[in-house]
Amino acid sequence: MPYINRKVQDNASKCDSCRFNLVNDFNLKKRNDESVIKAAKGTMWAACKLCTNRKDFEKIYGVEPVVYYSSLFS
Repeated sequence: MPYINRKVQDNASKCDSCRFNLVNDFNLKKRNDESVIKAAKGTMWAACKLCTNRKDFEKIYGVEPVVYYSSLFS
C-alpha cells in the first residue's frame, strides 16, 4: 500500500472539482446525444492523462480518475 500523506489527499481531491470532470457538467447529463457524451469523455481522458494529480488519485482509489468518474456518469 502506498504512503498517503496530506499532500496526496489534497491532490486527489482536486480531481473531484476538475472542470474536465464529466460528473460536474450538469448540462451534459441532461443531453441524450451519444456523440456529445463520447466527445466529452475523450476530452476528459486527454486532460486526465496530462494532469499531475492523476497519480495521487490512483494511490487512493486504485483506478484512474477517468475510469472512476466515467462509471459514475453512466
